[in-house]
Amino acid sequence: MNTNHTTSLFRRLSLLVVVGLLMLTATSASAVVTNTLMSEHFDEGYVPANGWNSYYNSYGGGNGYNWSYWSKAGANDYDGSWVFNLYDCDQDYIYSPTMNASAYTGPSDKVYVEFDAWIEFNGYDNDALNNNGQGGAYFAVYADNGSGAYSDNAPLLEYTHTDDVFTFDNRYDYSFSYPDPIAYSGYWKHYKLLVPASQRYASLDFYFIAYANWNCNGGNIAIDNVTVTGEQGQNITFAPLGLSFPTTNVGATSASQCVTITNQSSADIAVGSSTLGGLFPGDYVITGAVPTVIPAYGSIDVCVAFRPTKKGNRNANLQISNSSDNNPLVTVDLNGTGIAPLIEVTGLGLHNNATRLFSQAFVKLGDTLEQKVLVHNIGDAPLTINPSTFINGDYPGEYFISSLPSNSIGVNLYDTIKVKFSPSMEGIHTAKLNIVSNATNGTKIMDLKGIGVLPRIVAIPSTLLRYDSVAIGDSVCKTLTIYNPGSDTLKILNQVISSGEGDFKYSLIPSELTAIAPDKTRDINICFKPRQAGARSARITFITNIPKTFEGVRRDTSSLEVNMTGTGVPYGSLFIVSSNTGGLDSTIIGTQICRVDTIFNNGTADLLVNSLNLTGANASEFTYSGVSVPFTIKAKNKVAVTICEKPTARGLRQGALTVNAKSNDKTLTTQLPLAVFGQLVCANAAPNALFTDQKVIKNTDSTICVTVTNCGDVVANYTPHIGASTSYTVTPPVANGIQPGMTATFCVKFSPTTIGAETSSLTISSSNLTDMSVALNGVGACARLTSDVPTIPATNAGGHGTFIVTLTNSGNIDWNPGVPSITPAGVYSFTGTAPIVPASGNAQVTFHYDPTGVNSLYAAQITFPNAGPCTETPLSINVSQQTGTASVSQKTEQDGFSLEQN
Repeated sequence: MNTNHTTSLFRRLSLLVVVGLLMLTATSASAVVTNTLMSEHFDEGYVPANGWNSYYNSYGGGNGYNWSYWSKAGANDYDGSWVFNLYDCDQDYIYSPTMNASAYTGPSDKVYVEFDAWIEFNGYDNDALNNNGQGGAYFAVYADNGSGAYSDNAPLLEYTHTDDVFTFDNRYDYSFSYPDPIAYSGYWKHYKLLVPASQRYASLDFYFIAYANWNCNGGNIAIDNVTVTGEQGQNITFAPLGLSFPTTNVGATSASQCVTITNQSSADIAVGSSTLGGLFPGDYVITGAVPTVIPAYGSIDVCVAFRPTKKGNRNANLQISNSSDNNPLVTVDLNGTGIAPLIEVTGLGLHNNATRLFSQAFVKLGDTLEQKVLVHNIGDAPLTINPSTFINGDYPGEYFISSLPSNSIGVNLYDTIKVKFSPSMEGIHTAKLNIVSNATNGTKIMDLKGIGVLPRIVAIPSTLLRYDSVAIGDSVCKTLTIYNPGSDTLKILNQVISSGEGDFKYSLIPSELTAIAPDKTRDINICFKPRQAGARSARITFITNIPKTFEGVRRDTSSLEVNMTGTGVPYGSLFIVSSNTGGLDSTIIGTQICRVDTIFNNGTADLLVNSLNLTGANASEFTYSGVSVPFTIKAKNKVAVTICEKPTARGLRQGALTVNAKSNDKTLTTQLPLAVFGQLVCANAAPNALFTDQKVIKNTDSTICVTVTNCGDVVANYTPHIGASTSYTVTPPVANGIQPGMTATFCVKFSPTTIGAETSSLTISSSNLTDMSVALNGVGACARLTSDVPTIPATNAGGHGTFIVTLTNSGNIDWNPGVPSITPAGVYSFTGTAPIVPASGNAQVTFHYDPTGVNSLYAAQITFPNAGPCTETPLSINVSQQTGTASVSQKTEQDGFSLEQN
């Protein structure tokens, strides 16, 4: 095994990754020229192939024979391949014919070597890789400069046989079943390797090397379809990047300027279209013929001239399409400035502008107004106003040019054109001023919009203000509008009133408002209040500033007369007055209140009331009485009517009384709004039961309070009452003046004198309210104690005995005996704590008996002075016992020993 090759193998793995990436990312531009430098498919059938050489190096102890050979099986069926026989441990070489790659060293040039490889992974390879930590078979491809001195440090491809690069898995075979490759394309892998520019020699060939790295006997490797191709990229440069032309008169053509395009590659580059684009392509022209080819390492010129069509910067660009890789579309900026005389006009005056003159110019008929146009030369050459400047349009006869500039206007200088307007009729008179000059921006046209004006006066309504029939003493007002439909300001010079009676009242136009602009109005309020019956009339005359023109049959339009007529008629006057002056009525729901209201006739004639109607959302809760319709109310008289209100619900209740009447031929109606506030009487008590499940010790007391809330709308008084029971009492006896939303508190004391439940009720009364009831469910509590007769054990003097007393509690509360008392003390005793005797239950208390004398009677009384909390009758228990003659019954125990009776 060649250790040098093995050592270099692993440090070259990173190069293999880089080469692989270059192979995968290499692409060809559409303009790349591809040439085949060498192609071999090993289909000749003899060894070695045409122009190829092969040899071996027996560095591994090989037998020097049976090295690489030709096989009929190839990557594309049985078309031949070259096989490296790795069985003999020799290092097998095969190298290609020599080719010239020196023409492919440009920045976009590439050279590739491509081939198909068959790589067998047999049992020996598997042992080498997985069992012994060695590489399998070795395979590498090198570029050589033709001398055989290829660089070990720069292989195009290099790897050892591993289980992720083989193409044919034969790892369980040690019998060399496949010395030749299999002619199935699925067991072949295609490689495309990029040759670095530094290795593209003038005499380039490729070395393919294979050998077994460990234990010989490796799986064979074969190659097929070896092809070497060269790609020539096409790059260009161009200069300058932009062309700047000198200032040129509009319409003239500048000298040509050229851009030079240089071919930096070894192949010709085709030139496509040459076009002008950008903002103003029409201001430039391509001069001369554009070549169709840029020769290898040569250059061409494309030339352009500037021909401005307008003044100012005229930017564009030249675009030249070609077949290069780096600049397929050459774009050259074109910049030039055109100069020419240019005209700019402005109408002088507040409302005029560059396109308008006599704007909002109001001229009275027969007058003349002159206005000026300011002419400015904003170009680069003298400006001349042509005498052929003219006026046309709808009304050219209303205008005439009074002055034109007689001399040329220098660059950035000004002059004026004067135009006069003399209207012959009322209204707007439009025309057009056409200013003709030598400016390249053409004829300037300005709209002429003078207005002929004349004031006018119109009365609305017409010239007759009619009031028809109005009740004597009543006042009816109407508005007289004075309107100026003319085109000039109307001035009211005088307002003259003529009337035989004082039935009409005026509010004339004040002096500061007597000037009325066109299409504006002034209002005059005129009221008719007849003083007597019959026809009444008056007149008002307006003197104006309108010239004495005439309309129709010689009517002078400078003044205006307006006549007023009306008829006074006697009528009744109907209205109703409420007697409630103190605000909104209120009453408890379901309670009726009434008041007397008055219907008046203040007119000068009788009126007949023919209906009284109650309406509104709650009309059914209101009634009236005291009158029967129809009825008559004499002039200057009145009638009383009673209105009653009975609310059915809480809150505001509304209605209306409508009175309909008739006086002569006039229908009269008046309405009286009706309203009442329904007041709710409401209260609730909480809690609704007291002392429930609560035991109060006999002959003691407990107090619980009830809260009564006034949930109604009126002030209330509350009175409490206790049912038939002497164990309950309540305080206070009454709660007066409880405001709506406020509360009253009643406290009930329970003082039981017996054992057991004692029920009653607390009743709380208030006017207009159902009594509230609170249940009283107190229980008097105490214990009732009895005991059995205890049995005292027979015990001799000096002995010790115990006995049990059973206590029974027939009461309704637990009883705590406390510490019993024994009188006399000494023989009988008690230690520890006596258990609680539950209600309706029992408990046992243990006592001690320790007699000391022989033949002695011992009697005592047991009482419970510390018992509680309640005992109906004090409990006492009498006990007695007689001792025997002699004996020692006492025993003493210590440390597990006792002394019994001898």
